[in-house]
Amino acid sequence: YAGIHHDLGKALIPQDILNYGKFTDPGQYEQIKFHPLYGAAVVNLAIQVAEKVGGPSLVHPFLHFLRGAALLHHQKKTGGGYPAIELEPGSAHPLANDEIPLMVCVLALCDSYIALRFPRSYKPAIPHHDAFETLRSGDTSSPDFFSGRSQPGQSIYGQKAWSLFEENQVMFMQIADAALSKIQKN
Repeated sequence: YAGIHHDLGKALIPQDILNYGKFTDPGQYEQIKFHPLYGAAVVNLAIQVAEKVGGPSLVHPFLHFLRGAALLHHQKKTGGGYPAIELEPGSAHPLANDEIPLMVCVLALCDSYIALRFPRSYKPAIPHHDAFETLRSGDTSSPDFFSGRSQPGQSIYGQKAWSLFEENQVMFMQIADAALSKIQKN
């Protein structure tokens, strides 16, 4: 469920910015970068309401994981992600390396893969092999949205997440192909 709902904060971003893809104004990209905070805030509100209504036992553990996934899914192992996180009072910075949970790294990698595989209003879908190579190589000819997301020979998602993805790429391809087939039928 976290894979489906991690971007729920985008519901609070103007649709014209989400659909555009290439940002002509730096402020547009800055607005997009707020969606992890918005998503975590929405989930946090759901947790607070559940606690008030039924106490802590009503709060499903998944909600805590979803809050973390919504907040952290744009963090990069190299430290270049967003938003800045305050782990110690007065010291906010993007997380890096082992500060980022492995499952969030896997989620971020899957999110990038799906974004490449599926059509968007500003770009066509690309086949599995091309998406895999773009993520593996840090292809600088990929759309602006993906530039700087990977570096050749070094995954911004971390080696463990990349290894899991690489070992299971056939499964990811099959899931994406099945979903794309359903989209094309509708």
